[in-house]
Amino acid sequence: MASRRGAAGVLVLGFLTVAVGGAVLPAEESIEGVGQEALASAATPSPTPSAVPTPTVTVTVTATPTASSTPSATPTAEPAPTTVDLAVSASATTVTSGRRVELSVSTSPRTAGVPVVLQVRRGVSWQSVGRASTGARGRAAFEVTAERTARYRVVASGTQSTRRATSDVTAITVNEPEPPPAVIVEPEPDSGSAYFDNCDDARAAGAAPVHRGDPGYGSHLDRDDDGVGCES
Repeated sequence: MASRRGAAGVLVLGFLTVAVGGAVLPAEESIEGVGQEALASAATPSPTPSAVPTPTVTVTVTATPTASSTPSATPTAEPAPTTVDLAVSASATTVTSGRRVELSVSTSPRTAGVPVVLQVRRGVSWQSVGRASTGARGRAAFEVTAERTARYRVVASGTQSTRRATSDVTAITVNEPEPPPAVIVEPEPDSGSAYFDNCDDARAAGAAPVHRGDPGYGSHLDRDDDGVGCES
């Protein structure tokens, strides 16, 4: 009894019929046919089902800060500037021309470091003539030379801590110096047409002594200026 194993692993008997695909074939045909079918099935790979791509979904998440997670910054309020009152006083309000006068400035409340400007009224405008800053006691001083009557005031420049302020007006009156007394020179009395060079001529003419107001009288004849010339 002879037997062979086919390419597909089917045992085939030479003298038996084999059922292949539902048909009964002779043994020899069965061996050949089964071998060819086995080779064909081995050479042709079975189709592999293709994979269905899975769609990709992108999700974007934006984080929103909440009131509890991010504290809000509270702005710091700046302190409001304070109002400073100014007062100015003069060491003298009525002076003679050329005298020096001190103008004192005070602040209320007492404030140090306030820049102040001294101004004088000239015509229709105010002109700055001095600058200073208040000291530790809130005071400052200016010195001016009074040449004529004038009005003064002090202006405080505004700063981060103080407001701009202006003092009242202070007047300084300058009196003109009194003129020196006039020297009155009395004219010599008219001596008429008579004239004597000396007392000898007056005596020779019979006019000695010569009194002031008499013809021929002159100061050159009255050495002691007592009003009588050529007394001796």
